[in-house]
Amino acid sequence: TRYPRTPLAVRGARVRFTNVENGPWAVEFWDTVSGEIARAEICEARGGTLLVDVPEFGNDIAMKLRRTRLLTEKNAPSWSGR
Repeated sequence: TRYPRTPLAVRGARVRFTNVENGPWAVEFWDTVSGEIARAEICEARGGTLLVDVPEFGNDIAMKLRRTRLLTEKNAPSWSGR
């Protein structure tokens, strides 16, 4: 894939998932060039909605979600790829 020399910087993006099971979700953000996890965190779905703040990225980013048993981000182990 060819990327522009100057990547498009995307800041402040938020993704909303609806009709999801309430509770904690593990969220991974993947660097599509290196194929590595760029960041990981736990987000909580409430009222059937999961809001995920996307970290700043250029050109593109991939995201993976999975249900987890961890209750809250405070109780979660530190596994951020930052």
